[in-house]
Amino acid sequence: MKLYEISDQIERVLAENVDRETGEINHETVEALNQLEIERDELALSIAAYIKGERAEAQAILDEAQKLSDRATVHRNRADRLVEYLAYHCEDGKVLENAQAKIHWRHTPYAAVIIDEKAVPEDFWKEKIVRTIDKVAVRDTILKDQTAIPGATVRRQLRLYIK
Repeated sequence: MKLYEISDQIERVLAENVDRETGEINHETVEALNQLEIERDELALSIAAYIKGERAEAQAILDEAQKLSDRATVHRNRADRLVEYLAYHCEDGKVLENAQAKIHWRHTPYAAVIIDEKAVPEDFWKEKIVRTIDKVAVRDTILKDQTAIPGATVRRQLRLYIK
C-alpha cells in the first residue's frame, strides 16, 4: 500500500465509522485507525531507509567520479608537460611522422602579451562590477536589530531530515 492510499483509507474509516450526530468513535474504528497509522509509520520509515540507500549510492558514485576526475587531471597534466618538452627539444618547423603519431608545427593566431600592466593606456582596460546582496547581513539586521528592510524578509522553514 502507498502512503497516500493509507491516508485516503484513514479518511474513509473516519467518514464511515464516526457517529455524525455525537462524533463518537467506536472501539473497532479506533483499532482500525491505530493499525493504519502503524502501517503508515512503517511505510514512511521504509521509504526513509530507501532514501538513505539512494543517497549513499549517489555519494559513492560522486566519490568514484572524483577519483576518476583526479586521475584524468594527472594524465592530462602529464601530456601537457610532455608537449612542452617536445616543443622545447624539437627543431622548429620540422615535421616528424610514423604510423603512430605525427609531429608538425602550426602558427597560432596573434595573442596580446602584456609585459607591464601599468604602462597599458586606460582605453584598453575594462571594469567588471559585480553586485550581490549580503543575505547574512539582511537576516542579521532583521532578526538582531529588529529593523525592517524593504524588499526583504526572513523565513523559517520546516525541513525533513533522514538519518
